[in-house]
Amino acid sequence: MFKKSPAKIFGIALLVILAISAFGAITMLLWNWLIPAIFNGPSVTYFQALGLLVLCKILFSVGPGKHEKHPRTYSHQLPWKKHLWERMEDGADHNAEDSSPESASTVTSE
Repeated sequence: MFKKSPAKIFGIALLVILAISAFGAITMLLWNWLIPAIFNGPSVTYFQALGLLVLCKILFSVGPGKHEKHPRTYSHQLPWKKHLWERMEDGADHNAEDSSPESASTVTSE
């Protein structure tokens, strides 16, 4: 495989730590700016903001392995999407038949 240098590993680790720290700080600042003013809610500390980020990740993440095989494709949506596409194609064929010159000549005007 690929051999990574210790400097590159250290740089990536440092970048991850800085990103997590920045997300925590941004969450804390936004929370303390908006929530007390809008909802008269409590202020949070930096570590509480990190806890909120972890909680949101747990509650709203898809989970491990759920999205690796088919990104943006959900198996429960496939049957109705297929049915919808079939109906749209049938409708397009039906509309194409109605607008053809042969169908216009068969219509009698009164």
